[in-house]
Amino acid sequence: MEIFHDDVKKLARQNTNFRKVVSTGPQSQLVLMSLLAGEDIGDDVHFADHFILVERAVLYSPPHYVNRIVHATKDDSIAAEAEAEALQFREAHREDAKTRSRFFATERV
Repeated sequence: MEIFHDDVKKLARQNTNFRKVVSTGPQSQLVLMSLLAGEDIGDDVHFADHFILVERAVLYSPPHYVNRIVHATKDDSIAAEAEAEALQFREAHREDAKTRSRFFATERV
């Protein structure tokens, strides 16, 4: 990849294209993207390291993580995610059991 001398932030702000490849080398590529509100990049999946610079955006909508949460390691994050999913599962089944109990109670009257 040739040495890149331009101001990436300036180029990103000026870019109105969905995808603009700025520079490509044998092992790396610099790509600018501009997404409209509600637009996504589709099934654009790469098995490589990524560096993402966001100039303006809402990254998660609706929010997924608790505000200001910190996971020191990936393992901590995975464990917290599994615990949250288990809690959601238990709560969903508890609500389902309440609904079934009310249904059976009204049927037997």
